[in-house]
Amino acid sequence: MLSNRIILLISIFGLIYSTTECTFNADPTPPSAPVNIVTSSGDSMIEMSWNLNNEGDFEGYNLYKSEQNITDISVLTPVHGDELYFESSYTDEQVENGITYYYRITAVDLNGNESEPSQEIRATPFSEPPIRP
Repeated sequence: MLSNRIILLISIFGLIYSTTECTFNADPTPPSAPVNIVTSSGDSMIEMSWNLNNEGDFEGYNLYKSEQNITDISVLTPVHGDELYFESSYTDEQVENGITYYYRITAVDLNGNESEPSQEIRATPFSEPPIRP
């Protein structure tokens, strides 16, 4: 952890009135990316689950979705907007059958550090089970 120190100086008419010193620790280390992601598709839905992050300062997840390969999450808005997602499974019902969707998941800690994105997940919902050869 990094240790940071702030000194607050209050001056009135050029004279030092009060000083206060504050020390705090900043954690620049992001949590690990979610792993072991499993997906399944059905009629107008995609389900996914992953291993729960177990870092002590873990807070929640961001889920990113696109109809194209996701190479840069910074250009996407998380599925839940500014709110973190707190479960280790998710069902997406905002999908159309026959269209392939791509997902990446990140973990976020209490200090707002975001992990690297998970492995890309790809799934296509369908209205009827695929025909087996």
